[in-house]
Amino acid sequence: MTMLGVKELKRAKTKRGTDYYSFRGYEDGRAVDCKVWDIGEELKNGDIIECNYTEDKYNGVTQYKISDYTPICDIDNEQKGEIFGVPVVDTEEEVKGIEKYCNKTIKNEKYLKLLASTIFKGGIIHEEFKTSTAAKGKHHDYEGGLCHHTCCVFKICVSYSNIYDVDKDLIVTAALLHDIGKIYTYEKTEEGAYDFSEYGHLFEHLTYGAIKVKDWWKEFEIGDEDDMDLKLLMHCIMAHHGQREWASPVEPALPEAQLVHLADLADSRIEMMFVGINENNNDGYFTDRVYPLSVCLFDRKAYDRIKGEENE
Repeated sequence: MTMLGVKELKRAKTKRGTDYYSFRGYEDGRAVDCKVWDIGEELKNGDIIECNYTEDKYNGVTQYKISDYTPICDIDNEQKGEIFGVPVVDTEEEVKGIEKYCNKTIKNEKYLKLLASTIFKGGIIHEEFKTSTAAKGKHHDYEGGLCHHTCCVFKICVSYSNIYDVDKDLIVTAALLHDIGKIYTYEKTEEGAYDFSEYGHLFEHLTYGAIKVKDWWKEFEIGDEDDMDLKLLMHCIMAHHGQREWASPVEPALPEAQLVHLADLADSRIEMMFVGINENNNDGYFTDRVYPLSVCLFDRKAYDRIKGEENE
């Protein structure tokens, strides 16, 4: 029997009216389309199942037809991460590292108080920051994804601040809070997937994140609501998608905002590339088209394997 991770689970009906499951099954990070025509135990996104299957092709794409399956409950996070191909990170340690750097480096007491009151240990959203997703799909779409993505953007922005003559306190704080609205704009469905909340549909995370920062500024008596430090921070958050056609309410009007945008873009796109290559399950060494990137990616491991087989 094989262990598979369940993702993008959908329950649908055949033309004859019988229920079936369709999902992406993950094994060592690689994904394959799966069908369960005879539903047994209820499944949800994020489950790990032990199953038997037969393999065939549908429109040239490999597909597993699962004949029987059993959900596995006693599986640790490290093994689960290996099955789904997501990094197994200690988000508590990531936040500790960020907090240590900020306490040593940030000179702006207002920004430091804001971070301490929210995402650092003891902050009002510390736990949510460590466990929330960063997306519905495509990149960092898993528990803890928000923290890990934020940590990567933070590291990139620290590097930028060592290269360019910018406000380090602003760029670091904006990097750490740029996606903070996602705590409120995503929620888990009954099936265990992530979807938009009411806040997500009505505001999106850029706008709602800026709103929350302004609320906290007042709640924790950090400064005046007309404070330029607050305005610039809110601008960086609202501009971090870079372009209006990319759902950014405003476009970057200062270097720090532009750099936060570029750091966010870099980490999200590199993650999409890793996911696209890792999930490659066709017969060649170029992946299927990864639509957010508008390109077929080169899979070096598949290339080495295919060329090795040709030379045998």
